[in-house]
Amino acid sequence: KGSLSQADSISLGNQCFDYAFTPDGNYIACVSNGNVYLLDHTTRGSLSLATTYTTSGGFGCAWSPDGNYLAIGFNNNNGQSLRTLNHTTAGSLSTQDTHSVSGYGSAADFSYSGDYLTVAGVQSPYFTMLTVNSSGNLSSGTTFSTVGELPLSGKNCTFSPDDNYIAVAQDGSPYFRLLSRSGSSVSSAATLTLARGRACCFSGLGDYIAFTQDGSNPGLRLIDHTTAGSVSLAASLSTPGSARSVDFSNDGQYIVLTTESDTVQLVDHTSAGSISQAATFTI
Repeated sequence: KGSLSQADSISLGNQCFDYAFTPDGNYIACVSNGNVYLLDHTTRGSLSLATTYTTSGGFGCAWSPDGNYLAIGFNNNNGQSLRTLNHTTAGSLSTQDTHSVSGYGSAADFSYSGDYLTVAGVQSPYFTMLTVNSSGNLSSGTTFSTVGELPLSGKNCTFSPDDNYIAVAQDGSPYFRLLSRSGSSVSSAATLTLARGRACCFSGLGDYIAFTQDGSNPGLRLIDHTTAGSVSLAASLSTPGSARSVDFSNDGQYIVLTTESDTVQLVDHTSAGSISQAATFTI
């Protein structure tokens, strides 16, 4: 733990906007050049291309809790749409459902229950939460127009592990917002004034939130959420370039982020509430 080395590599395109492991770790979805590449990781530490889902404008991706469906957020000249892809046959992807959403955005995230799906927008209403049935089909849900513009990033609106809260990284002030969710309703719970947000995610226990910001002072911000519904800044760490993706390890002891300076940063969080650089890997 605490170190990085290359296990394998595969060439997909000139830019990876977002990536996500299936819950069982056997496959990795990667959105690159607008297309969706499904990588086989059934042999741990090695990669091979399982299939390619050809499309345009894809940005963010997220797996359903059972790994049967992949949600893709689209940003293209036709406005924003959200699409679910069928992965009930392991190693394959096909269109399950498409839903038009106002807001011209990108990112998506499933609730841990699998019943809801958030989607981000760079135009009003900025934030939409849809309902999802057991077959991966989408239906209209709730919008939250006062959340403010969200960035073109893979992970900027994510559920807490108990599904009661949603963390949102914003392009506009106050840059970080915590939403409270009750059923299909959402409301603002707390805000934190930082700098222009790029990505965010909850720890496995939901007690901390990792938030990346760009601009003149790019870096990682660790947000304390030990008191549910309230937030405060716990720690800060500078990074070489802004990060579009960020995630906690399953045990919450490390945070990994990919930066636009072509590095992977591994951050130590073994001491809860504090962060320090553990390792850097140049891609």
